[in-house]
Amino acid sequence: MTAVPPVPPVTPVTVRAEATPAPAVPAYEVEAHVPLEQVRATLGAGERVVVALDGRSAAGKSTLAARLADGQDDWCVVHTDDVAWYESFFDWTPLLVDGVLKPFAAGEAVSYRPASWQERGRSGAIDVPANTRVLVVEGVGSAQAALTAWLDHVVWVHTPHEAVCEREAQRIAEGHTSAELSREWLAGEAGFLDADRPWDRADLVIAGTPIEQSRTVGAGDSMDVIGGSDAVDTLGGAGVVTLRRAS
Repeated sequence: MTAVPPVPPVTPVTVRAEATPAPAVPAYEVEAHVPLEQVRATLGAGERVVVALDGRSAAGKSTLAARLADGQDDWCVVHTDDVAWYESFFDWTPLLVDGVLKPFAAGEAVSYRPASWQERGRSGAIDVPANTRVLVVEGVGSAQAALTAWLDHVVWVHTPHEAVCEREAQRIAEGHTSAELSREWLAGEAGFLDADRPWDRADLVIAGTPIEQSRTVGAGDSMDVIGGSDAVDTLGGAGVVTLRRAS
């Protein structure tokens, strides 16, 4: 029998919070636990509504977007990562406006293939059906100042720096990104968000990780995942936790 060589141990991937740039996001405290249906009703009131879900990388934006649109035939989610695929990290607003937001506002169906998709042979398209009433645009920079005129609501998904770094490390370990790209992205993200400050334009701030009811959380704090009656769910379960600026 041929001997099987031992598998070398896998070195854990870490993204050190203290060595990673962080934007100067304000500190927040728990405001309320709100049923998801109430959030959906608030954001979805009206016709041809555009909701931006902004937040840091790995904040939980896509999770929240999927939950809001789940089971809603007239809701649709567009991911800025698709619009910005092989484009600038943040300077892609003309693509989103011309390719998605303008035709949506005009009541048209959207089937958008950015130039980078065509050049690199990516199949499919960014689709928004004609019956869409609420368009959720999720991604870092989805609420940037250059898009303000096109947005009806801005939601900031707040996830502190340590949690972002832990989630980035998991993405690297799972092969969704590389350590080099993650470092480059997080550095660019910090500078972009500090300059743009989308949280100042948010009409709703939602916690991106479970937190204690009495906890005040800043950009560099960790929101501990805890159990028992003191735990407040955020992006799972039947509701979300809204936050307000810490006093």
